[in-house]
Amino acid sequence: MQAQIDVTEYWKSMDQRAVVRPREATLNVAIVLCDGFSLFDLSLVAEVFRQLNQFPDVSCTIDNRVLVTMVSARGGYVTNSVSVRIRTDAIDEHLAEHFDGVFVLGGAPENVASVDPTDLRALRKLLMNASSVKWNEQGWAVIEASGYEPTSAAERGWPESYRRKNSSTEDCASLVGQSVNSSLSAALSFIPGSLYTEIAHRIMRNVVAPSLDLSCADDDALNEVSVVDRVHAAAQWITKNCRRSISVAQAAEVARMSERTFLRHFKVVTGRTPSEYLLDARFEMTCRLLRETTLPVDKIARRCGMSSGERISRVFRKRLSQTPTEYRAAHRTTSRST
Repeated sequence: MQAQIDVTEYWKSMDQRAVVRPREATLNVAIVLCDGFSLFDLSLVAEVFRQLNQFPDVSCTIDNRVLVTMVSARGGYVTNSVSVRIRTDAIDEHLAEHFDGVFVLGGAPENVASVDPTDLRALRKLLMNASSVKWNEQGWAVIEASGYEPTSAAERGWPESYRRKNSSTEDCASLVGQSVNSSLSAALSFIPGSLYTEIAHRIMRNVVAPSLDLSCADDDALNEVSVVDRVHAAAQWITKNCRRSISVAQAAEVARMSERTFLRHFKVVTGRTPSEYLLDARFEMTCRLLRETTLPVDKIARRCGMSSGERISRVFRKRLSQTPTEYRAAHRTTSRST
């Protein structure tokens, strides 16, 4: 079944200033648009950060102020695949700026060959100065033409997602949508664990689901609409029970799915495996207890479902390049100064 997506009215009604003009931005993101880009992909990416800006408090991982800048090769208006025009800045205006993330949304393949080499060099410079680069299937052609090479496996996520979505007929039956898996997951990779599922749930229900044509769907296909809700319930259950030993089988039971089906849908909706989601929940709880209590690290480890203080230390060194004690001291210093 083909999803019929029309997000033109959604995008026209969206207050773009709410996306691009937060008062104090701590996460700087650029979206590169090419003629013929997918308005649906753009809406998904922009909506993730708009939703994040609406949350008054975000726990330990990142602040909730996000600056999103729309850019294109020459600036001015860029026309999408259904003739909706979006105003952009020129890439040249932002070459001296560092971006935490850059999303490249490509357009029609025939447009790539006509891009000026000077513009491709500017794009390459922009991408090289970004911490993370993401793209949709059409965007990869533009990136490849620029000569930019991804520096990590994580940056290769979108093309792999497109290939993976076609790996079985069962995957294609999901009403989650063929472009949602890639663009939404890429944007959500910037969101901390506790908000990841909440924001994904809001977007899937309020942006994606209303765009799906269900008039000719059979009962089995219609049941797929509830997948997001069931995964969302399982994710909340994991967060609530993260301090104790839990299994994939238990989470799958909460979602009313087989383990195999649960693992597949959980990854599509949240962008992470249940094990990764559980570790993120435990990590966030650990951060909170380090900031708010004077409990020893070993005791915090036991309260958060970690096996020992040594395990926590390994996770902290990997994620934050500091020990739990250093993390606690830094936040105590910040609290006293404010």
